[in-house]
Amino acid sequence: MQERTLFRARKTYTVSPIVHTIKDGVTTPHNAFVDNLGNILSLQEVQDLIEKTKSFYELDSIDNHIRKNNLEASLIKIRELYDIYLEQDENGLYLVPEPNYNYIEFGFRKRAWYGTCGWCSHKISSKLVEGYYALNHFSHELEREKACSVNCAEALWKDVVKDWIHRQGFQELFKL
Repeated sequence: MQERTLFRARKTYTVSPIVHTIKDGVTTPHNAFVDNLGNILSLQEVQDLIEKTKSFYELDSIDNHIRKNNLEASLIKIRELYDIYLEQDENGLYLVPEPNYNYIEFGFRKRAWYGTCGWCSHKISSKLVEGYYALNHFSHELEREKACSVNCAEALWKDVVKDWIHRQGFQELFKL
């Protein structure tokens, strides 16, 4: 008989502190497996679960599978959180998203505004130009990047996104 791997809807289990004992003034939590309905698993159910789980971790190259699965899961969460559309190529690699920026007009200001282009380091001043380009990237770890032109905004976008991909460890998921 040929062995097959079946993927089914997951039944989730959590490990929760169910009972606490106090001995000599020290509180000790005692954990139990609880299913997604709130039922505590019996000792036999836990032993069966551990045996099945152990066989998963004994598979060849499972560490690579776990790492890649967790990277993909993190990227999916980020995509959903920031409503990002990521296109994939024929090999399943994600493409760097299209540049996303807005043109911000200075309008009337009592004081002059100064900044620097994040790509070419050109000075941006409300005294010299009517506005600048601001990147709308999904990494809130960075300040909102500014650019002096469309060309700089697009180049800066690619640089910022590629840097973010590397910092997150997603480089194997993207076609760079």
